[in-house]
Parts: sequence; structure tokens; C-alpha cells
Amino acid sequence: MKKFFSLALGLILLASCSSDDSSNSIDTSKLTNKKWIPVSTEVFGMTIPYEHENIQCGKDYEMFETGGVLKTVYYDFDCSEDIYLETWKLEGNKITTIEDGVIIVGTIVKLDATSLVVSAEVDVNEDGKDETLELTYSSN
Repeated sequence: MKKFFSLALGLILLASCSSDDSSNSIDTSKLTNKKWIPVSTEVFGMTIPYEHENIQCGKDYEMFETGGVLKTVYYDFDCSEDIYLETWKLEGNKITTIEDGVIIVGTIVKLDATSLVVSAEVDVNEDGKDETLELTYSSN
């Protein structure tokens, strides 16, 4: 499930770059240097809860560090951490990440002290039609 969540985030960020208004400013102090824990993915009118692989060891998270580093951490069944370091930048409400050499651009539709929501129109089921996909994170 965690790999699906990261893949979904990548799809959202990739697909949302075309027509969204990037003039909205985001308060980076609300985004940076905190653990953003995946909560759910919403698609086809259904909310799919994120399943952490080993909740006893900790919750998976992403952290947008100042200086442009995106840190993604997954906790395995044996409590080991899989850590991935990527890059990110923010322009208005557009967030750009570079993951494995792939540039991904997305839109932040909600950001406050404890929640982050990223949304886009994405062809989730590859039927040629875009569906609305939302990823929800919590910093609690």
C-alpha cells in the first residue's frame, strides 16, 4: 500500500501541472521541517486509508526540508527504515519534486498546521479519462 501511495503522489504531481493557477502563495513554514504522515488517498468517490507496514516502529512519512531536500521514510516489518532523498521546490501553490531524475509538478490545495492535501486530475485506471485523485497527509 505504501508504494501505491508514493506512486499516487507522483501521478498527482505529474498530472496537475497543466492548468492550475500557481499565483496562490503557500506559507513554507507550515510545510517544511515536519513529518507529513500519509492518511488516505481518495479516488472514484472512495477514501482508501494508508496502511503503515509496521506501526509499532513508527509511521511512514515525508519531510520537505529547508534547502530543497524531500526525505521519504518507510518503516519495514523489522523496524528498519528505508530512506529516500529527493529534491523539491515551491512556486506559489505549485510544488516540484525531482524523483529518480523525473521532474514532477503538482498543486497544494490545502495546507495548514496539521494537514496537507494534494489533488489532481489523473487517469488512474488508464481508460483515457481523468479522475480526481487526492492525497491527504497529517503532521500529527
